Amino acid sequence: MNRLVLPFAFLVAAPVFAQTPDAPKPATPATIPDERAAGGHEKINFLDFYDINGDAAVPRAEFDSQRAKDFDRINTSHDGNATESQYVDEFTVRLDRQLAAERAAQIKQAHVRFGVLDKNKDGHISREEFEASGKKLFDTLDTNHDGVVDEKDKAEKF
Repeated sequence: MNRLVLPFAFLVAAPVFAQTPDAPKPATPATIPDERAAGGHEKINFLDFYDINGDAAVPRAEFDSQRAKDFDRINTSHDGNATESQYVDEFTVRLDRQLAAERAAQIKQAHVRFGVLDKNKDGHISREEFEASGKKLFDTLDTNHDGVVDEKDKAEKF
């Protein structure tokens, strides 16, 4: 799904997600208290993960200290050797928590977007309200007004 369709897709799908009682719940075992997100291998993720004191810098001592704590948390058997299962389980807990937070934020935003689309506040989005929103979205992103949204357009957000 391309990035221009994604925000719109959440709007359409949000009521279905919001009503799904069997949505996955994040695992939060007491052995994994770390609240940091499951990140990627980019500098921004590194800083987010290892900058424990929030000063936008990670000196080697801070990194080494956190890595030692991370290993101790992952190696739940405390035998000095983390198994694949221990490593993946710890990551899974952080990822589940991160996905649950992202899901909750997206569902909250879907409710906000519904309120914006429901211009007459009757609790429904009419076809006209829906189409007006789509026109505004397209027109906002089509900055060169050529009837096509592509890389030539300057807008990145709407």
